[in-house]
Amino acid sequence: MLILLQMASALDVDRPQLSGSSLTSSGTLTQPAPFLDEPDSYYVGALITVAKAPLRFETGEAVIDEVFGTELGFGGVVAPRLRLDVAMDLFPGVRFPQHEWSAELETMAVGDARIGGLWAMVAPRAAGVGVATDAHVRLATGSPFFTAGWGGQGRAILGGRHRRLGWSVDVGADWVNDPPYLDRSLGSALIGGAGVHVWALEQVVLGAEIDGRHPFAPTGNLEADTSEWAAYVGYTPCSGAQLSVGGGGTVLAGIGTPESRFLLTFGYF
Repeated sequence: MLILLQMASALDVDRPQLSGSSLTSSGTLTQPAPFLDEPDSYYVGALITVAKAPLRFETGEAVIDEVFGTELGFGGVVAPRLRLDVAMDLFPGVRFPQHEWSAELETMAVGDARIGGLWAMVAPRAAGVGVATDAHVRLATGSPFFTAGWGGQGRAILGGRHRRLGWSVDVGADWVNDPPYLDRSLGSALIGGAGVHVWALEQVVLGAEIDGRHPFAPTGNLEADTSEWAAYVGYTPCSGAQLSVGGGGTVLAGIGTPESRFLLTFGYF
Protein backbone atom coordinates (compact mmCIF):
# COMPACT_ATOMS: atom_id res chain seq x y z
CA MET A 1 0.00 0.00 0.00
CA LEU A 2 2.83 2.41 0.76
CA ILE A 3 4.24 1.97 -2.74
CA LEU A 4 0.80 2.57 -4.27
CA LEU A 5 0.26 5.79 -2.32
CA GLN A 6 3.74 6.99 -3.20
CA MET A 7 2.90 6.21 -6.83
CA ALA A 8 -0.17 8.46 -6.68
CA SER A 9 1.89 11.29 -5.19
CA ALA A 10 4.63 10.72 -7.76
CA LEU A 11 2.15 10.99 -10.62
CA ASP A 12 0.97 14.32 -9.21
CA VAL A 13 4.47 15.70 -8.70
CA ASP A 14 5.55 14.36 -12.08
CA ARG A 15 2.72 16.04 -13.93
CA PRO A 16 3.79 19.14 -15.89
CA GLN A 17 1.01 21.52 -14.99
CA LEU A 18 -0.92 22.96 -17.87
CA SER A 19 -0.93 26.72 -17.38
CA GLY A 20 -3.34 28.97 -19.24
CA SER A 21 -0.19 30.71 -20.47
CA SER A 22 0.72 27.49 -22.30
CA LEU A 23 -2.32 27.68 -24.56
CA THR A 24 -2.48 31.41 -25.31
CA SER A 25 0.03 33.77 -26.88
CA SER A 26 2.56 33.91 -24.00
CA GLY A 27 5.22 31.72 -25.63
CA THR A 28 5.71 29.35 -22.66
CA LEU A 29 5.43 25.55 -22.55
CA THR A 30 4.39 24.67 -18.98
CA GLN A 31 5.60 27.68 -16.97
CA PRO A 32 3.10 30.47 -16.17
CA ALA A 33 3.54 33.97 -17.58
CA PRO A 34 2.15 37.22 -16.12
CA PHE A 35 0.46 38.33 -19.35
CA LEU A 36 -3.19 38.09 -20.32
CA ASP A 37 -5.13 38.37 -23.55
CA GLU A 38 -8.09 40.70 -24.02
CA PRO A 39 -11.10 40.57 -21.63
CA ASP A 40 -13.70 37.97 -22.64
CA SER A 41 -11.05 35.91 -24.45
CA TYR A 42 -10.83 32.19 -23.71
CA TYR A 43 -8.71 29.13 -24.43
CA VAL A 44 -9.23 25.38 -24.66
CA GLY A 45 -6.66 22.66 -25.28
CA ALA A 46 -4.55 19.83 -23.93
CA LEU A 47 -1.08 18.82 -22.84
CA ILE A 48 0.18 15.31 -23.63
CA THR A 49 3.24 13.91 -21.88
CA VAL A 50 5.14 10.64 -22.02
CA ALA A 51 7.56 10.21 -19.10
CA LYS A 52 10.05 7.37 -18.72
CA ALA A 53 10.66 6.03 -15.17
CA PRO A 54 9.26 8.93 -13.09
CA LEU A 55 9.36 6.85 -9.87
CA ARG A 56 12.18 4.51 -8.80
CA PHE A 57 13.21 2.52 -5.74
CA GLU A 58 16.38 3.57 -3.90
CA THR A 59 18.15 0.73 -5.72
CA GLY A 60 17.35 2.42 -9.03
CA GLU A 61 14.73 -0.15 -10.04
CA ALA A 62 11.67 1.46 -11.61
CA VAL A 63 8.34 1.44 -9.76
CA ILE A 64 6.73 2.93 -12.87
CA ASP A 65 8.32 2.23 -16.26
CA GLU A 66 6.39 4.80 -18.28
CA VAL A 67 3.49 7.23 -17.88
CA PHE A 68 1.32 8.43 -20.75
CA GLY A 69 -0.64 11.35 -19.34
CA THR A 70 -3.03 13.94 -20.74
CA GLU A 71 -4.25 17.12 -19.14
CA LEU A 72 -7.28 18.93 -20.57
CA GLY A 73 -7.62 22.62 -19.80
CA PHE A 74 -9.87 25.56 -20.47
CA GLY A 75 -10.36 29.03 -19.06
CA GLY A 76 -11.01 32.62 -19.85
CA VAL A 77 -10.24 36.23 -18.97
CA VAL A 78 -13.26 37.28 -16.93
CA ALA A 79 -11.96 40.73 -15.95
CA PRO A 80 -9.22 43.07 -17.27
CA ARG A 81 -6.58 41.43 -15.01
CA LEU A 82 -8.12 38.10 -14.03
CA ARG A 83 -8.14 34.73 -15.79
CA LEU A 84 -9.91 31.65 -14.40
CA ASP A 85 -8.57 28.16 -15.21
CA VAL A 86 -9.90 24.59 -14.96
CA ALA A 87 -7.84 21.47 -15.72
CA MET A 88 -8.37 17.70 -15.49
CA ASP A 89 -5.84 14.85 -15.66
CA LEU A 90 -6.32 11.65 -17.65
CA PHE A 91 -3.94 8.67 -17.76
CA PRO A 92 -4.53 6.65 -20.96
CA GLY A 93 -1.63 4.36 -20.07
CA VAL A 94 0.74 3.62 -17.19
CA ARG A 95 3.25 0.82 -17.71
CA PHE A 96 4.58 -1.01 -14.65
CA PRO A 97 7.42 -3.49 -14.18
CA GLN A 98 6.44 -7.07 -13.47
CA HIS A 99 5.77 -7.04 -9.72
CA GLU A 100 3.24 -8.92 -7.62
CA TRP A 101 1.31 -5.73 -6.98
CA SER A 102 1.31 -4.42 -10.57
CA ALA A 103 -1.75 -6.47 -11.60
CA GLU A 104 -3.85 -4.64 -8.98
CA LEU A 105 -3.36 -1.24 -10.60
CA GLU A 106 -5.44 0.46 -13.24
CA THR A 107 -3.72 1.41 -16.46
CA MET A 108 -6.49 3.68 -17.74
CA ALA A 109 -7.63 6.19 -15.15
CA VAL A 110 -8.82 9.68 -14.30
CA GLY A 111 -6.52 11.96 -12.32
CA ASP A 112 -7.22 14.96 -10.12
CA ALA A 113 -8.86 18.20 -11.26
CA ARG A 114 -7.62 21.74 -10.57
CA ILE A 115 -9.59 24.98 -10.29
CA GLY A 116 -7.80 28.29 -10.01
CA GLY A 117 -6.84 31.51 -11.68
CA LEU A 118 -4.21 34.13 -12.42
CA TRP A 119 -4.30 37.76 -11.33
CA ALA A 120 -2.03 40.04 -13.37
CA MET A 121 -1.14 42.97 -11.13
CA VAL A 122 1.06 44.56 -13.79
CA ALA A 123 0.54 43.34 -17.35
CA PRO A 124 1.98 45.46 -20.18
CA ARG A 125 0.39 44.65 -23.53
CA ALA A 126 3.36 44.96 -25.88
CA ALA A 127 6.67 45.16 -23.97
CA GLY A 128 7.97 45.57 -20.44
CA VAL A 129 7.88 43.69 -17.15
CA GLY A 130 4.78 42.06 -15.71
CA VAL A 131 3.92 40.82 -12.21
CA ALA A 132 1.21 38.29 -11.36
CA THR A 133 0.09 35.71 -8.84
CA ASP A 134 -1.66 32.45 -9.58
CA ALA A 135 -3.25 29.86 -7.32
CA HIS A 136 -5.32 26.72 -7.65
CA VAL A 137 -7.06 24.11 -5.54
CA ARG A 138 -6.48 20.45 -6.32
CA LEU A 139 -9.59 18.28 -5.98
CA ALA A 140 -9.38 14.60 -5.01
CA THR A 141 -11.36 13.48 -8.07
CA GLY A 142 -8.93 10.86 -9.36
CA SER A 143 -9.37 7.11 -9.60
CA PRO A 144 -8.02 4.96 -6.75
CA PHE A 145 -4.18 5.03 -6.71
CA PHE A 146 -4.25 7.93 -9.20
CA THR A 147 -5.26 10.70 -6.80
CA ALA A 148 -2.85 12.66 -4.63
CA GLY A 149 -5.73 13.93 -2.48
CA TRP A 150 -6.78 17.46 -1.68
CA GLY A 151 -4.18 20.18 -1.96
CA GLY A 152 -3.33 23.49 -3.52
CA GLN A 153 -0.65 25.72 -4.90
CA GLY A 154 0.19 29.41 -5.09
CA ARG A 155 2.94 31.28 -6.94
CA ALA A 156 4.30 34.75 -7.56
CA ILE A 157 5.31 35.33 -11.19
CA LEU A 158 7.64 37.87 -12.77
CA GLY A 159 8.14 38.07 -16.51
CA GLY A 160 9.10 40.33 -19.36
CA ARG A 161 8.64 40.97 -23.05
CA HIS A 162 11.33 42.77 -25.02
CA ARG A 163 10.81 42.73 -28.79
CA ARG A 164 11.22 39.06 -29.78
CA LEU A 165 12.50 37.92 -26.38
CA GLY A 166 10.37 36.76 -23.45
CA TRP A 167 11.27 35.44 -20.00
CA SER A 168 9.62 34.47 -16.72
CA VAL A 169 10.50 33.31 -13.21
CA ASP A 170 8.15 32.05 -10.50
CA VAL A 171 8.31 30.89 -6.90
CA GLY A 172 5.63 29.53 -4.60
CA ALA A 173 4.42 26.74 -2.38
CA ASP A 174 2.68 23.43 -3.04
CA TRP A 175 0.49 22.09 -0.22
CA VAL A 176 0.11 18.30 -0.18
CA ASN A 177 -2.35 16.64 2.20
CA ASP A 178 -0.48 13.35 2.69
CA PRO A 179 -2.33 10.63 4.64
CA PRO A 180 -1.08 10.56 8.28
CA TYR A 181 -0.10 6.88 8.17
CA LEU A 182 2.57 7.33 5.50
CA ASP A 183 5.98 6.81 7.06
CA ARG A 184 7.58 8.30 3.97
CA SER A 185 5.89 11.44 2.72
CA LEU A 186 6.50 13.85 -0.12
CA GLY A 187 4.95 16.63 1.92
CA SER A 188 4.44 20.28 1.09
CA ALA A 189 7.24 22.00 -0.75
CA LEU A 190 8.80 25.16 -2.07
CA ILE A 191 8.47 25.22 -5.86
CA GLY A 192 9.93 27.44 -8.53
CA GLY A 193 10.82 27.72 -12.16
CA ALA A 194 12.18 29.90 -14.92
CA GLY A 195 12.00 30.08 -18.69
CA VAL A 196 13.18 32.05 -21.67
CA HIS A 197 11.84 32.09 -25.22
CA VAL A 198 12.45 33.94 -28.45
CA TRP A 199 10.18 34.44 -31.44
CA ALA A 200 12.52 33.27 -34.18
CA LEU A 201 9.81 33.99 -36.76
CA GLU A 202 6.45 35.68 -36.50
CA GLN A 203 4.75 32.30 -36.07
CA VAL A 204 7.57 30.25 -34.47
CA VAL A 205 8.88 30.47 -30.90
CA LEU A 206 11.88 28.62 -29.41
CA GLY A 207 12.25 28.22 -25.67
CA ALA A 208 13.72 26.43 -22.66
CA GLU A 209 12.42 26.01 -19.11
CA ILE A 210 13.53 24.58 -15.78
CA ASP A 211 11.62 23.93 -12.58
CA GLY A 212 12.32 22.45 -9.17
CA ARG A 213 10.90 21.34 -5.83
CA HIS A 214 12.29 21.50 -2.26
CA PRO A 215 10.20 19.89 0.53
CA PHE A 216 9.60 21.92 3.68
CA ALA A 217 9.98 18.86 5.93
CA PRO A 218 12.21 15.75 5.88
CA THR A 219 11.00 13.07 3.47
CA GLY A 220 12.56 9.99 5.06
CA ASN A 221 14.75 8.15 2.56
CA LEU A 222 13.02 9.61 -0.49
CA GLU A 223 15.01 11.95 -2.66
CA ALA A 224 14.09 15.45 -1.50
CA ASP A 225 15.24 18.13 -3.96
CA THR A 226 14.19 17.55 -7.56
CA SER A 227 14.53 19.50 -10.79
CA GLU A 228 13.73 19.03 -14.48
CA TRP A 229 14.50 20.85 -17.73
CA ALA A 230 12.67 21.11 -21.05
CA ALA A 231 13.28 22.66 -24.47
CA TYR A 232 10.57 23.26 -27.05
CA VAL A 233 9.39 24.83 -30.27
CA GLY A 234 5.99 26.46 -30.63
CA TYR A 235 4.01 27.19 -33.77
CA THR A 236 1.00 29.40 -34.37
CA PRO A 237 -0.24 28.34 -37.82
CA CYS A 238 -3.16 30.77 -37.83
CA SER A 239 -4.85 33.29 -35.60
CA GLY A 240 -5.89 31.60 -32.36
CA ALA A 241 -4.28 28.20 -32.95
CA GLN A 242 -1.31 26.92 -30.94
CA LEU A 243 0.98 23.88 -31.11
CA SER A 244 4.15 23.17 -29.12
CA VAL A 245 6.48 20.18 -29.10
CA GLY A 246 9.22 19.69 -26.52
CA GLY A 247 11.35 17.28 -24.57
CA GLY A 248 13.51 17.19 -21.47
CA GLY A 249 14.77 15.23 -18.52
CA THR A 250 16.30 15.23 -15.07
CA VAL A 251 18.51 17.89 -13.52
CA LEU A 252 18.22 16.65 -9.90
CA ALA A 253 16.89 13.09 -9.77
CA GLY A 254 14.05 12.18 -7.41
CA ILE A 255 10.29 11.73 -7.22
CA GLY A 256 8.66 12.99 -10.39
CA THR A 257 11.83 13.61 -12.40
CA PRO A 258 11.83 11.05 -15.24
CA GLU A 259 14.83 9.90 -17.19
CA SER A 260 13.27 11.54 -20.24
CA ARG A 261 10.03 13.25 -21.18
CA PHE A 262 8.14 14.12 -24.37
CA LEU A 263 5.67 17.03 -24.30
CA LEU A 264 3.00 18.16 -26.73
CA THR A 265 0.48 20.96 -26.29
CA PHE A 266 -2.22 22.07 -28.67
CA GLY A 267 -5.08 24.47 -28.24
CA TYR A 268 -7.23 27.28 -29.48
CA PHE A 269 -7.46 30.74 -27.93
